[in-house]
Amino acid sequence: MAGTYAVTAGSGLHLRTGAGTGKASLTILPYGTKVRNYGYYTEVNGVAWLYIQVTYQGIKYTGFSSGAYLSKI
Repeated sequence: MAGTYAVTAGSGLHLRTGAGTGKASLTILPYGTKVRNYGYYTEVNGVAWLYIQVTYQGIKYTGFSSGAYLSKI
């Protein structure tokens, strides 16, 4: 799981405070944004939600995004 990933969702990917769509969104990461995962994730309804870090528009974020829309690079 650990490594660098790129956002594959064409309309962007929510970075959330916790795993699952019911958690608050911190920001929306555009397609192609590179993020870092250090091996931590939480499974929700059979989907791995990766715990990621990213610096976007000069702000460092840490949160969860659906692994279904992240591709390891």
